[in-house]
Amino acid sequence: MDDVFIPPRTVTIPVRFGQAGEIHFFYGGGLPAIKEGTIGDLIVPAYRVLDERKLALLEQEETQTLIPKGTSVMALVIVRLKHLNAMAQDLRRYLKPKASDIYISDSYFIQIRLEADLEIRLRGTKLASLAPCECMVPALSNRRLNSLNQAFSAISEVYQQHRSTHVGNVFSRIYVQTGEKTSSSLGDLRDQRFRAVIGYRLLAMCRPWWYKTPLLGHETIWALSGFPENDLVTIYLMNDHSVMLGEQFFHGEDAARAWLKDEGFTEFDSLRSPKHLVQPEPPYRKPNGEEIRLSLERAAQLNAPSTKWDAAPTRSEKSNSRLSGQK
Repeated sequence: MDDVFIPPRTVTIPVRFGQAGEIHFFYGGGLPAIKEGTIGDLIVPAYRVLDERKLALLEQEETQTLIPKGTSVMALVIVRLKHLNAMAQDLRRYLKPKASDIYISDSYFIQIRLEADLEIRLRGTKLASLAPCECMVPALSNRRLNSLNQAFSAISEVYQQHRSTHVGNVFSRIYVQTGEKTSSSLGDLRDQRFRAVIGYRLLAMCRPWWYKTPLLGHETIWALSGFPENDLVTIYLMNDHSVMLGEQFFHGEDAARAWLKDEGFTEFDSLRSPKHLVQPEPPYRKPNGEEIRLSLERAAQLNAPSTKWDAAPTRSEKSNSRLSGQK
């Protein structure tokens, strides 16, 4: 087989949900024992998800430019030695050495030039897909095609004569060179974009949130609880417009919850809180408009140095704090 990546064998485990949300093995008895740390996907009919807010997060769609127009990407082809020896010189000259981080024998790169931006369609937690993108293949007499799938198939028909079919997964067969001897597949870029956009948004929106009901004419104040690290918990404070107001640090989650309650915050429940309440979504920004990225997988400082903020103390003396614009 020529596939660059062969996914591990999977198994489907039929389940049924109980009244309280517990999961039961469909055929009775307990669920099969599964190794600790195993990650998988639970696939259910969307109309069965009662939490509309979280369903919307899981189904959010967004189209972005993945690679700009004019970029050259590389199709990875496998050329058997007997075909290489018999290949015409005007075809052989387009074979480029593969990146050294690709460990597949008899493989080469063939250049494809993007004649339009290559766009990626992020589809919530489903695998992202690529939009059609006009491209040109110098090795095929500058032939123009309407998508990378078409381009790869056309290249394969000429260079991979040992194959009975010429379709291929462009996420594993198309590469972008990131250095003189390194490269990233479109699958790598897809996964990176998912983590940076959808994954980050899910991390932010599914963490514990608290809100303070505003007085007349004032905005809701939101508090986002970061992941504990070494018993240190960070609370990020922001307004309805995703503008950061500051951060609080606590030794332990109990101390953080106690402070939030003392300050008049109510814990947000995506299923039961009032529908008019909408958590602030990324991107988050400083008061000066500078975009920042929160460290939601560990309790750490904001990525941008927050020591530059205009600091003002809170009423509470139970924690260390950095606030901006709070009286």
